[in-house]
Amino acid sequence: MENKVKNYWDERAGLNQNSVTGTTDDVYLRELEIRIFSDTLKDCGVTKESRILDVGCGDGYTTINVAKRFPETSFIGIDYSENMIKNATKNLGNTPLVASHVSFKVANATLLSETFAKESFDFILSDRCLINLETKENQFAALSQIGRLLDQGGVYIAIENFMEGQKNLTEARQKMGLTEIPVRWHNLFFEETEFRKNASASFRSVDITEFSSSYYFATRVIYSAICKLRNEQPDYLNDIHKVAIDLPTNRTKTPIR
Repeated sequence: MENKVKNYWDERAGLNQNSVTGTTDDVYLRELEIRIFSDTLKDCGVTKESRILDVGCGDGYTTINVAKRFPETSFIGIDYSENMIKNATKNLGNTPLVASHVSFKVANATLLSETFAKESFDFILSDRCLINLETKENQFAALSQIGRLLDQGGVYIAIENFMEGQKNLTEARQKMGLTEIPVRWHNLFFEETEFRKNASASFRSVDITEFSSSYYFATRVIYSAICKLRNEQPDYLNDIHKVAIDLPTNRTKTPIR
């Protein structure tokens, strides 16, 4: 299963070499995620001396655009897809202003302790990465390794999916006469109680916020219902996605750890 998922991302990278759709077709969701990462890093006191690791960086689009906001801070992005890292390196070459403090390498999220045996980081990010690991055991093993790679007082900022959010979205869509959006075959969503229990073993504190719930409600419920009325197919480039990233969120200033 691991190879099947890896092959999926290698193939997707090949089909999206010159596109912002490398890791998701929802390009405005990526912009929202970049904003959340950047704001949270700022809230947590990132400095030019900070070292930041992006686990599962894909084509590097998010890493590079977060790094633009912190021009002297060191970023390392890793991904187990060789093709994604090729795209990330190419994208970095097209962004010379950040090339001096951003780098990419092929590495596996389940082998972090081996890859960075003698290194540590002030901040670690993951963006829909751990949900691509095929078992809960691997997910929580990776979570534990992330905890070990953090410096004392370091912060892990994860954008991952939970079944609770999936359930809420499904219920809202059903009330509008819409069908469920199934979890993709290569994803394994977390369950909040189980996540908290396992994360608490590696982190001093754990905070979960639904920063994208307004965005999903606007785009996957309201907009989808309008499309159904008009007998149209939803379009990720529709302006509702663009404006929905500015909807209020319940993001707090206390991330994981």
